[in-house]
Amino acid sequence: MAPWWRDAPGRTPEELRSVADELREDLPDLDRRRDRAARALGLDPAALPSETAALARLVRLPRDPVAASCLVVGRDGDSFDSLFGTSTAPL
Repeated sequence: MAPWWRDAPGRTPEELRSVADELREDLPDLDRRRDRAARALGLDPAALPSETAALARLVRLPRDPVAASCLVVGRDGDSFDSLFGTSTAPL
């Protein structure tokens, strides 16, 4: 679980590790919550990516071509701001 994903754009893996450590101070049961959420979704918590792998992906994701296609479009047809801090210009 990486609830700090909104903090990812522009940060290094080391900076994200610091954010993760601060989060764990506030939520000491974070790993238990992550495992419970995984089981509720039918996932094996042991099969989830490591935290290191998840943080590295969060650093890469805003630059990934997939990020441009992950837009939420409202009923009026206008897209909301990107979840990953990338341009919302149509492809």
